[in-house]
Amino acid sequence: MAEGIYKFSVQNTLGFYRDHFGRLVIEPTEARIVEYIYESYLEGATPSEIAAALTEQGIKSPMGNDSWSAGTVRSILRNEKYCGDALMQKTYTKDFRTHKSVKNTDLNMYFKENHHTAIIKKEDWLKVQKLLSERHTSPHKAKLRFLSNRFVAHRVKDGLFKGYLILDSRWSPAERQEFMKIVDDTQDNTK
Repeated sequence: MAEGIYKFSVQNTLGFYRDHFGRLVIEPTEARIVEYIYESYLEGATPSEIAAALTEQGIKSPMGNDSWSAGTVRSILRNEKYCGDALMQKTYTKDFRTHKSVKNTDLNMYFKENHHTAIIKKEDWLKVQKLLSERHTSPHKAKLRFLSNRFVAHRVKDGLFKGYLILDSRWSPAERQEFMKIVDDTQDNTK
């Protein structure tokens, strides 16, 4: 960690997955959800309003739950990984027998700037951090736009089907073809 070599878990991290070589890759459909969260917050929505909007739109949380909480949205807004940085050893396993992670107050933490490809621009992430530290309550109800969940698919992040996409069974064959074209175009752009 002191040398900046660190592989953070992507198990419940929205927007990232590891390919078969262990490289960190941006998941385009999940990254769009992260962008929506940041854009909505910068437009004046509270974490509670964003969570309610995501729940209403039927978008699954990072843990795969049907409903979102304000705390989940807040943790995504505070997470430095989305701007490409990595703060290492935020938590650690205090007792190897229980495998329970605790917040780190005892050990060194290590920060690596530009550790990986960012989903959110650094200046937007910094604006959000400033707003989070200033804003306690919002005096108005923000008007949230809907995130088009027509093409929100989830990538299996571990296990036998790691790397595969789970398509929505309600999609028509034409929508499936259109989705696969979007995925192919995204992969062509990253090469």
